[in-house]
Amino acid sequence: MYKSGDLAYRNNEGVLVYCGRMDDMVKLNGHRVRLGEIEQKILSSGLVDSAAVKVINRNGGVWVCAYVVTDQENCSDALLETLRRDLPEFMIPKQVMQIPQIPLNKNGKVDRARLPDPPVQIKDVNRHNDRERFKQLMNVAQDLFLHQDINSSTNFFSIGGDSIKAIQLSSHLSEKGYNLSVKDIMLHPIFEDMSTYMCTIGTEHKSEPVRGTVDKLPNVCWLVNQEDEIAQCYRQSIVIKLSKDEPMQKIYQAFAVLVQHHDALRINYDTKTECLYYNDNHFAKVPQIEIIHTEKAWMEYQDEMIHTVHTKFDLANDLLFRVYAIYARDGVYLFMIFHHLISDGVSLRILLDDLSNLLSQANLEVTHNYSGKTVSYQQYAKAFLEWSRSMKIDVQHWGAYMIESGDTNRWLSLVRDSCEFQINKEISEHILGGANTAYHTKGEELLLIAWKLTLQQFLGFSCLVIEAESHGRDAFENMDTSRTVGWFSMAYPVSIEVKQGATRDIIISYKEQIRSAFQRRYEYGTCKWIKEYQVPMVHMARFNYLGNCDLPKGTPFKLVSVFPDNALTAPDTNIYPVELDIALIHGTLHCRIICKEYQASWLADVFKEHLTEIVKHCLAQDNYTYTPSDFSEADLTQQELDMILDTL
Repeated sequence: MYKSGDLAYRNNEGVLVYCGRMDDMVKLNGHRVRLGEIEQKILSSGLVDSAAVKVINRNGGVWVCAYVVTDQENCSDALLETLRRDLPEFMIPKQVMQIPQIPLNKNGKVDRARLPDPPVQIKDVNRHNDRERFKQLMNVAQDLFLHQDINSSTNFFSIGGDSIKAIQLSSHLSEKGYNLSVKDIMLHPIFEDMSTYMCTIGTEHKSEPVRGTVDKLPNVCWLVNQEDEIAQCYRQSIVIKLSKDEPMQKIYQAFAVLVQHHDALRINYDTKTECLYYNDNHFAKVPQIEIIHTEKAWMEYQDEMIHTVHTKFDLANDLLFRVYAIYARDGVYLFMIFHHLISDGVSLRILLDDLSNLLSQANLEVTHNYSGKTVSYQQYAKAFLEWSRSMKIDVQHWGAYMIESGDTNRWLSLVRDSCEFQINKEISEHILGGANTAYHTKGEELLLIAWKLTLQQFLGFSCLVIEAESHGRDAFENMDTSRTVGWFSMAYPVSIEVKQGATRDIIISYKEQIRSAFQRRYEYGTCKWIKEYQVPMVHMARFNYLGNCDLPKGTPFKLVSVFPDNALTAPDTNIYPVELDIALIHGTLHCRIICKEYQASWLADVFKEHLTEIVKHCLAQDNYTYTPSDFSEADLTQQELDMILDTL
């Protein structure tokens, strides 16, 4: 008997499953990497006859070099482009060497020790010489994140980056004449690597107004099937404080430009024909801004203001947004209400960016030639509808998935209670940063786990369906929506079964259930509202993470509140037994809980306790814990994965 160096594990049937070579698994910049997986992807590209890779450690730098045998000349660029479609950035070879043949040992296996060392340092290869492009990326990132110490090696996620910030980064770069897709930002989070995927914009989308009808996405189908009281009031709102007293005429003109440029602001819904459409009548309308004067400061006046504003919309005829200019004792505020039929969280950021640019101009004309249109909401909705109709749906899965283990009706009270609170800055930073290292989680996943534990304690259910929300803009890689306003966001159910035991086991179990639900985020809405299959209806607890809401540097106003309303809908209606909204503002997590009367403050305390315990546990871990979702191509259970990693 001898030690072969092969890696395998015995499955439940007693069969040995071969996983590769022990000497094939290496640790690269904090990641476990199997060199054989990279070699397999190179061979499957069809560009080479044979291949091998090895890790180069030189001058303090560590990277992967690929060695290929091929008759094709200068195939490096094509090969790397192919690999980037399937591998994360840390597994992409930084150098490709063409050699006559791959050296083998006496057993016929690759002899990596005899592979020649690459002739140049990594900093000299596979890097575009356009430093202006990298400089632009750094400037935009520093403005967006309010960070002064972002550099080439900074990780996008480590400074609070998320999918919504990726959309903003892409949008701001497009204004500078560069294209960088959201997918490339997410897959290549190191800024120096990210910059290699930037390219100059060739042509823009047509700037002519979009006209006609719009196909209804699942979220729109859901809304128009609600009672009028809900449909007319389903809104989101925001409050900003102007840095200086702008002339009202300039504010009127700014919103008029927004209506001219952003087609979705002209959308209405015809209840008779059940059509969503662009209303050309709004071109001739000047957006109404109601001016209110008060001797009170805004914080003193806020509650009174909320109870006096008109929050219902005529979906068929109104411009579906309203603006109130409040001249308070401590400054000038804009209270803006947008119906969800025309906007979502990302859309609000786009509109705020454009409002900032417009108010920063010395002279503003309504006929201002605004540039930078991306694919229209109409185009995206049409493509989504065609795609969803061909989607294969496992109806039985959703029938079994949408089940709750208790009665939520008793929590649907017409008397609602709300509580706004903040998570201290230290915990906030850990939740979106270091606490995710131990289990390879994302910040919003840890927040959702803490919310699930809170609801477990609050409701006592063994299984509760939570409604989460994705930004809904990533169904098609070839459609750039980074500057498109509209209601893209998609709600989807997350059913999490209670896991008893150690904190480690709970985090692993809930993380996997959350990711499994996210992978099917477009399926539920398609099943229920597009294909109209019979799916059980349950009252879902709501979880809404708005992401980083900080405004870029130089913005002529500051964000005051993203939760100025006490509910999404009219005060005498409710859809969810309990709701949690979270936004990151100036490095601190701002939260709001809405639920049955007298319960919100208690829920807030319990949520903060669970969040603190999760952070303490994660920071105390000395080793990384991987879960099956970290290796999506491998069909492994947690037990099988632990067995493999324990042998390394």
